Amino acid sequence: MQRENKKGVSPVVATILLIALTIVGASMVAAFLGTISLPSAPAAARIQFENLVDGASGFVVVHMGGRAISNAFDAAQWINMKVLKNNVPVSLENAEYNGGPIPDVVDFKFGDRLRLQVDLASGDKITVMCIPTDEILQNAVVI
Repeated sequence: MQRENKKGVSPVVATILLIALTIVGASMVAAFLGTISLPSAPAAARIQFENLVDGASGFVVVHMGGRAISNAFDAAQWINMKVLKNNVPVSLENAEYNGGPIPDVVDFKFGDRLRLQVDLASGDKITVMCIPTDEILQNAVVI
């Protein structure tokens, strides 16, 4: 009579079960992580105009929320943002940023106010654009 040697079967079965449990566990983690959505990018900057009236000698551009515009402008030029009057860039000469002079480089963000000195007439079209994306952030016509 011959006896079968079953001495090594138990560790092999245990190893196979551990591998199977690891695969099932990893699959569950992957399935869970697949349902998590990444936070979306903030919406484009929301821009509002103040004092956009016929005969005004200037108006204010206000950032009302959404994504900040980094390196928007400096005291001399528009960089990543521009304001147009009838499709021509408005000068930053004598402009005020948050009630004072424009600093070196401005990140235009929530609550910021940019006062521009430009004569307005009825029918003038004012546009704010984000230069890198060529996105129009706000359009208005002077009444």
